[in-house]
Amino acid sequence: MADRATREVARFQSWNHHTLQHAVDMIANQADLVPDTPRTWFQLALVLHESGLLIGDCGMHFRQDDHRQVELGITLGSAYRGQGFAAEALRIILDLMFGSLNKNRVSAITHAENHSGVNLFARLEFRREGHFVEYV
Repeated sequence: MADRATREVARFQSWNHHTLQHAVDMIANQADLVPDTPRTWFQLALVLHESGLLIGDCGMHFRQDDHRQVELGITLGSAYRGQGFAAEALRIILDLMFGSLNKNRVSAITHAENHSGVNLFARLEFRREGHFVEYV
């Protein structure tokens, strides 16, 4: 997804520069990864059903310190925001987390200025638990 390399998409993420090689490496590193492996981020591609077009990805961080908890992150291309795609993807992932993966807590960390991200997780009934003055 070319949008991952844009400043607009990256500004609320943990990276500030994403190249084609970064994407190739990320996909290669995921090839043999199994979901629910402790200490890993497992990425799922978000694609449009009709065309198969890649529009974003959702990351799941499986914690080592507590296997019952997982952290979610989502990246969506700017042309596909505000259309319900992120909420749809996250609802499916939440069903997976609380269903077959038997998690009891799912969290997400968003930048305070990422209003669309904060609102997205609020619509999905996430509870705001804190505000870090400094983080990552």
